[in-house]
Amino acid sequence: MNIALISVYHKKGIETVAQKLKEKGWEIISTGGTAEYLKKHHVDVVEISDLTQFPEILDGRVKTLHPLVFAPILAKKIDHHLQQLKQLDTSKIDLVMVNFYPFEEAVAEHSADIELIRQNMDVGGPTGRSGN
Repeated sequence: MNIALISVYHKKGIETVAQKLKEKGWEIISTGGTAEYLKKHHVDVVEISDLTQFPEILDGRVKTLHPLVFAPILAKKIDHHLQQLKQLDTSKIDLVMVNFYPFEEAVAEHSADIELIRQNMDVGGPTGRSGN
């Protein structure tokens, strides 16, 4: 079974993509707001906290930065990597779908408020893009 991790800021239309993946037999793993959105659109998902056995923390700012997320993304489809994933009781994540927080919009709108700008820095999204 193929596995996709979906965690997006802009959610409109993502349910169509997720549903097509489900129809083709993919398992969908998702984070907080994206998981809620997909469930509201009748797409069955596994929440990231079920995979990691660790809750999303800091108001959802930390959810995908976990070895049980990064190892399945970064693992190559070679025997010793797949064996290590098996030992961790997890499987390869084959597809990562993310989009960035609206950082440029936040800077333009809140140029004098560094805290609001910092809240729109997306660390988990681009980090998840480092997979193969």
